[in-house]
Amino acid sequence: MGQVKYLLLFSIFCSLVLLTNCGKDSNDPAFAILGCMDPISVNYNSLATKDNESCKYAGCTDPLSVSYDSKATDDDGTCMYFIVGEWDISFYFVGGVQVNDAYEYLYFDFYDNNSYNLSGKTIDGDFYDVIGVWKTINDFTVIQLISDTGFTENWNIIDINARYLKIDQSIDGVFHSMELDRI
Repeated sequence: MGQVKYLLLFSIFCSLVLLTNCGKDSNDPAFAILGCMDPISVNYNSLATKDNESCKYAGCTDPLSVSYDSKATDDDGTCMYFIVGEWDISFYFVGGVQVNDAYEYLYFDFYDNNSYNLSGKTIDGDFYDVIGVWKTINDFTVIQLISDTGFTENWNIIDINARYLKIDQSIDGVFHSMELDRI
């Protein structure tokens, strides 16, 4: 008998709730379901009846990237950067030993026409100058350098953004790593 009484009271309560909501304006703030109403956003709420401007969009959020998306609010790792430009080699390691100390300067320039110039001056006054052509391979994960003497090197792109480039490779079993800053 107690369960029947409970079910009867619950049914009456539900009926009162339904009756009091009948005829109410769905735009009434008391009945609004707040949320993002844009179906292309990453946090779209299909039940929302009032947009609360909380929509989030995946994409590249770095305005210095060539793939910058001004509508993106959440960076999804899709930013792409041009390698073209002048780079200062801030760290150069060969077999774990930093060799920058042997140079007054060491620059890597990548040009629009896919040529490059690797130049430097040692502390002894000797100049270092290698020119050639470059291209990216393996879905832009490797920079291939072909010098004017025909020597080919494949440098793995470890990290890149608008101001920084880190590349590495192994030559004859010796690990080489460079960190470059855009000039």
